[in-house]
Amino acid sequence: MKTFFCVIAAVGSALLSGCISFDYEGKSEAPVRSAENIRIFNDATAIKESYSVLGTATVSGYTQDVSRDRMIAKLRSEAHKCGASAILIVEQQIVSVHSDSGSQPFTTAFDYDDSSNSWSQLYRDVDQNFSNTRRSKHSYVTPGATRRIIRAEFLRYNNAK
Repeated sequence: MKTFFCVIAAVGSALLSGCISFDYEGKSEAPVRSAENIRIFNDATAIKESYSVLGTATVSGYTQDVSRDRMIAKLRSEAHKCGASAILIVEQQIVSVHSDSGSQPFTTAFDYDDSSNSWSQLYRDVDQNFSNTRRSKHSYVTPGATRRIIRAEFLRYNNAK
């Protein structure tokens, strides 16, 4: 009976905290640095060291449940487990869960780099195409209306030991 309640509590906690889906195709190596020290790149030309691609990862979650920061933290954690030195975000997208995600093109990560003002453009795109992301007493976001998807490559520097 005690195990049953633990399982119910774990499922309830996952539902309340928002779930992040993760998928990885590639190989793994021994970790070379801590998860916090794995650098995130949005542009391959910014990477100054030679590297090899270990594999490709995809994270996704409902936009109203999972922040981009949490998704990046998940990528870092998984990249660490795979022995990556860095992560290159190659694509990201916000899609309506009511449409075929294959029919909407990805936007490059560089276009929505969080170090620039382009995030305001992303929010405008979501507002115009999927739902109203501005919450007020007169407008509401439909639960589960949109998902954020980030695709990335896990990189290992060639000089990593």
